[in-house]
Amino acid sequence: MQTSLPEHKTKVLITVDTEFSMGGFFNGNNHMPVPAERRVYCKVRGKDYGINLIMDILDEYGLRGIFFVETEARHYFGETKILDIIGEIRKRNHEVQLHIHPTFRFFLKRERTSDDMRKYSFEKQTEMLEDALGFLRKGGVSEILAFRPGNFNANDDTLRAARNSGLKFTSTTNLAFKNRYNISSTDPVQNDIHPLHQVIETPVTCFRQFPIRKRWGSFQICAASYREMKQALIFYHEQKLQVATFLTHSFELVRGQGPQFVKIRPSKTLIERLRRIARFLADTTSRFDVVTYQDLDELIKQEAVRLTPKLTKYYKSSLIATLQRYLLNLLSRRF
Repeated sequence: MQTSLPEHKTKVLITVDTEFSMGGFFNGNNHMPVPAERRVYCKVRGKDYGINLIMDILDEYGLRGIFFVETEARHYFGETKILDIIGEIRKRNHEVQLHIHPTFRFFLKRERTSDDMRKYSFEKQTEMLEDALGFLRKGGVSEILAFRPGNFNANDDTLRAARNSGLKFTSTTNLAFKNRYNISSTDPVQNDIHPLHQVIETPVTCFRQFPIRKRWGSFQICAASYREMKQALIFYHEQKLQVATFLTHSFELVRGQGPQFVKIRPSKTLIERLRRIARFLADTTSRFDVVTYQDLDELIKQEAVRLTPKLTKYYKSSLIATLQRYLLNLLSRRF
């Protein structure tokens, strides 16, 4: 008796870059780095519109998020502040992975440091990664599998350093920001999970924007409309996409004035956009599974996720979806 193969499901990573900001520190305006209250928790009149709201929305629909926590801000704000953030995320059963903005290392020796990982040697990148991993492990975070560099600034040495430091996954490529990284590859526009320099790369999922089809849009909550992301997800599922990766930030659901975020207001547009994406994923479990990197690692071991997919088609956004994004993003910028 012939048994039918299980229906294909696209795995979905919901990633959140959880970070502070230098706040224009190097611009000579006596500005200091922006604290967690305004960039991580994003508090407005005592209510949290940052990571806790993101977790509230994901929890509401039974989804787990992946929080790429920036570690180098500890050199200014102290280790306890970062570990408290990590503790809150883990307590709510979401996943913590590694994010690095090297610019905060200025506070180690008071020497200007680049925020671009590509500016550092393989040895220096390895040193930064191992130092950050040691900090996380000291705080009780043992299963760190993935790394995303700040601003997607990466090169071949970044991937080799990640592998050398024991990491299995990277998320360093985003076609909407392809000028930020310089990684040699046989397929420079790969849009699915794939092996790259002995690590497993999970690029931020992208699509072709309307009307300039050569321009890439990405699955970033503030950068693509709900309609664009939903239609692209459905299209890519039909194309047998293995893994789709969403991107947002701890501060993305609010609008802040200036580099210091002196005034903050919640963005109803972006909050609703995230909620609609979460609801859609929760309602379409026959086609999509929201997973973490630990889940993905197991699925690869079980050969339920292949590492050599080859997508030849990319979703092209429609006029209606693009106009909707322009209009809603314009409205959300009003302060």
